[in-house]
Amino acid sequence: MCKKPESRGREAYLSSFLSEFDYPAEARIALGEAYARIFADPSAVRAFEKVRRKFERNPDGKFSFFIETSDAIAEKCALSRFTVYLLFLILLSESAKKVYAARKISPQMWHDNMLDLKYTADLCSVMKGVQGTYCPDWYRRFFAATRFTFGRLQFETGRLGKPYEKEGVKL
Repeated sequence: MCKKPESRGREAYLSSFLSEFDYPAEARIALGEAYARIFADPSAVRAFEKVRRKFERNPDGKFSFFIETSDAIAEKCALSRFTVYLLFLILLSESAKKVYAARKISPQMWHDNMLDLKYTADLCSVMKGVQGTYCPDWYRRFFAATRFTFGRLQFETGRLGKPYEKEGVKL
């Protein structure tokens, strides 16, 4: 059976991402197998595409839809939800790249932020015994380009919610 062009492109992106961020062989195998299982199911593909479109329309939105859809797909495809979270986050990182570009944020910042996926994947492997991530909502702000990594420090943009004044400076 021939794969559709978008499927080949997604699979190539996954492979490129895993290589660029130097994921270990066991992660590449697990994520590749999860990809094959999920994207062989047309209803799972439609669900993923719905998540992707929703994110692209509103990158600042809540991630609950992402988590609920990922959980349902994990159950349907007999996969760890942690693996599905990581796989979908990696695939959504391509859309996040566009968000960064539209907001005039450097590609290097996108890269540095996406490294966090690898760090939590390593931790998930140790803590949960599977390739994945167990904190998918943590990435909402990285993907919306409102949380940034500078080395080991992370900062978030946002509104204070009330006026702030100190030493004559008003925010």
